[in-house]
Amino acid sequence: MTITAWLQRRRNWPFLGIILFHGLLCLWALEQPGLQGLGYLSSFAIGVVLVFTAPLAGFFVDVGSGLRSLVRAILVTSLVLFGIPFVYALVQSAWIPLCNGQRALGFWFLGPFFGVVFGVSLGICVRRIVTGRSLWWGGVIGLMLLFMTVGYHLYRLYTEPSVFFYHPIAGYFAGPIYDLRVTIGAGYVLHRIWWCGAFFLFFLPWCRHRRIWAGIGMAWLLVGFGMKSQLGIDPGRSSIMKTLGRVQAGAHVTVYADRLGYTDEEVELLSRVLDFHAVEVSQWLGFSEPPRQVDALIFRDARQKKRLMGAGRTEIAKPWLHEIYVGAANAQDPVLRHELAHAIAGALVSSPLEVPTSMAIWPRMGLIEGLATAATWESGALTPHGWSAMMEELGIRPSLRSLLSPTGFYGAYGPTAYTVSASFMYWYRDQFGVEALRRLYRTGGFGGGQSLETLEARWVEECLKPESEELGTGARRLAQERFQRRAVYQRPCAFDLEDKVKAALRPARSGELESAYPKVDRLISVVGGDPQFRVLKLRAARLAGDGVAMIDAAAELERVDDVRSRPNLWARVVQDRADALWWMDLPEAAYLLLDEVDTSLLDRPLARSITIRRALLQRLNRLDRVLLDFLSARPGANLGFQWMVALNQTEGMRSDPFVLYLLAFQLERRGLWVQAATLFCGLDPSAGLPRILQREAYYRCGRLLAYSDDFDQAEMALKHALTQEDLAGERLIIARWLRYVAYRRSYHK
Repeated sequence: MTITAWLQRRRNWPFLGIILFHGLLCLWALEQPGLQGLGYLSSFAIGVVLVFTAPLAGFFVDVGSGLRSLVRAILVTSLVLFGIPFVYALVQSAWIPLCNGQRALGFWFLGPFFGVVFGVSLGICVRRIVTGRSLWWGGVIGLMLLFMTVGYHLYRLYTEPSVFFYHPIAGYFAGPIYDLRVTIGAGYVLHRIWWCGAFFLFFLPWCRHRRIWAGIGMAWLLVGFGMKSQLGIDPGRSSIMKTLGRVQAGAHVTVYADRLGYTDEEVELLSRVLDFHAVEVSQWLGFSEPPRQVDALIFRDARQKKRLMGAGRTEIAKPWLHEIYVGAANAQDPVLRHELAHAIAGALVSSPLEVPTSMAIWPRMGLIEGLATAATWESGALTPHGWSAMMEELGIRPSLRSLLSPTGFYGAYGPTAYTVSASFMYWYRDQFGVEALRRLYRTGGFGGGQSLETLEARWVEECLKPESEELGTGARRLAQERFQRRAVYQRPCAFDLEDKVKAALRPARSGELESAYPKVDRLISVVGGDPQFRVLKLRAARLAGDGVAMIDAAAELERVDDVRSRPNLWARVVQDRADALWWMDLPEAAYLLLDEVDTSLLDRPLARSITIRRALLQRLNRLDRVLLDFLSARPGANLGFQWMVALNQTEGMRSDPFVLYLLAFQLERRGLWVQAATLFCGLDPSAGLPRILQREAYYRCGRLLAYSDDFDQAEMALKHALTQEDLAGERLIIARWLRYVAYRRSYHK
């Protein structure tokens, strides 16, 4: 019997209608941005469709009386339901890059294929149970099962820290779409093995010795359910809190941190800083004091966070639980304030999720993230107003109508959406007051009969245009580099790029540069020549320690306008080229190359790195050569922290400002704050450091002293840093630490 004849047997029109509906729905889903081709997102999208269509198809399919007929019905129905979207996605992969074919197939076969077999088997089982009764009984049972499986996972997402789940039909949901590290872990495989026990129960009506098979199936499922936390399928709150056993209760925020990742001193500092942020954010939102106690769960690193709750590299908050979840945080990390703002702003909203929603279901991300980013108000060289003004000039600013819609926020590049919505929310508060901002966040309405278009025009005219007049062409180039990108899920191979980069560079780490170049070229081709990936050849040459190849790669990049037009990217290329020249004992050429770089608007770590190289190359005494070997990671130099400490003990080097400056960084990185502060604070203007390095020394001196509540000295150093800093965005960071000092001083009083 052919498949066509089997499908049309007894003119099973309900079944054929479900197949047609399923096919159209899958084709529509696979045409949506980010869901095209084989991959994680498309597999989950089809899995969601199958949650509804697979059990329905199983319910209406014709099944014979024997076990063989049952298996044939399941396989044929499953192949039809799975084959339609799979073949279409496979065809799409002819023009949409399939970067990791094995992983993509793994997601599809562990997800939709297992899910469709499970769903069809479930539907057939339900139909058998209601045989001889009205079909309404089947509908009731089906809806109950659907409600139980979907409702259980929604309940867990609502009440537990976890943001990921495994569903027997839908498959694997990894959490926020900004988290690009999505792989097939042991938990996914074990989840599928666990739910294989359900097939013993589905097939009972067709089996002999039903009690035995029913016992095996029930035992299988119950053992899996009891061990789901240990197996990594569904880690519960108790498992997470057991791991985060270092606790510090503050006045407004309680910190739960990983025992191995943080010391008592670090956790106590995090608690003090979070209390400060809670007070400032609350006041900015119009509260006289923090309206609620918040729990901050701080994980050791992204890997641990991914294993225990999902969202490894995306920090999140659950306002309705009064909790924030952050991986590998430190006291100066702005993400702490951002997530805390989410948790505190939840007190303004009475909905179950405590965030603005559309139709009580869809979170309005423009309002949610705009408010939290505005409360943080920290975004690098420029303020969010400055960045938004530059985007307006460049014509790359998304409309507020798009950003404030329930789904339009995700269509924009993440930093663009966050920055623009923050600028508008901050301006709205300045113009109409904090009560108007609270009303907007609570209701989603502007009040006073004002339309969004009118407000947007005022915001551009009164805020962005004046801001634009104060900024030069360098700021425009910086904004173009930073924001002219596509949304995460719309980039080729978004979820596989990190692994592809590692694989391409692996031969270079072993010195096999010729083997690495073809892989790098293929990767550059896959991502469409993205300038950020064009520099991988240069990076490969550096990893191989080949100075000549570095110079050749940099010369090739010099001919690419899209690379030269990006200030930070081009500055890194120049720095690598200068390092190669230094390795080849050409210090004058290296200095002249670095001397051409304008560091005024560069990211501060990069600007400092270039400045100190330039200063050492200009001075170039005997020990400067060793420092340059250390900074440039010269092949074979093997200079580390212990060498830096020994160098500081060398006669004549104990007072050298560059040695002290570099050693202070190393000490701070290792958590030796008091020793680092002593060195940073000792670098006064008489040391002769370049201005940007002196500013950093002042800033770090003040911040590290603030850690230990040395108020007077910290305040003095931070004020000095403020006078040395020209960039508005960077001044915000220094000013915030000054306010922290004032907060702690009042706290002690």
